[in-house]
Amino acid sequence: MAKADGAEKGRLRAQWDELFKVVHSEKLGEMAAEFDRVHSVQRALDVGALHRIIPPATLRAYLIQAVERGIAKVEGSACKKAEAEMAQAA
Repeated sequence: MAKADGAEKGRLRAQWDELFKVVHSEKLGEMAAEFDRVHSVQRALDVGALHRIIPPATLRAYLIQAVERGIAKVEGSACKKAEAEMAQAA
């Protein structure tokens, strides 16, 4: 390609660009397949990336409890802040 000139150089460049796209796509596919082969939800749990796997049958109850815990935590923080402000004012 370096020694080509004019139209030939353009044609070779276009051919190279097309070939690069094909090879790049193939390699990305290979990499994705390897990733999928190695990684799983169970592996994530085993290495500590997940705390637990929640079965679908208990997901709704778990989410409701999580929201309730979050609300209680925020309300508790607000109460403590108000108490601290009252103590400073006294």
